Amino acid sequence: MVQQVLGDLQQRGWQSDERFAESRVRHRLAAGWGARRIRQELSHLGLARELVDQALSREQPDWLAQALALYRRRYPQPPQDARERQRRMQFLARRGYDYSLIQQVMQQADEQ
Repeated sequence: MVQQVLGDLQQRGWQSDERFAESRVRHRLAAGWGARRIRQELSHLGLARELVDQALSREQPDWLAQALALYRRRYPQPPQDARERQRRMQFLARRGYDYSLIQQVMQQADEQ
């Protein structure tokens, strides 16, 4: 019964995993999430990886600029010591950015 209703909604164009993925990707990008965390969330919601990858590629975010903006908004002052620097890197990792990108962010932030 439920599958029949969902199939009917999809045929009429009222329910679309593709539109949902695109909407969720835009929302998460605006919140400062990285690709890894977005993929993880949408996978957990049952969306196919291909749909998620398509939605991410349509948005074409500048991951470095996004992560750097998030970092500077959250941390306007430079870190006081190595421990604080590590915590900041962990923050970016929890947001879904990969290690090489985090290193770039930290390098650019240090040059500030």
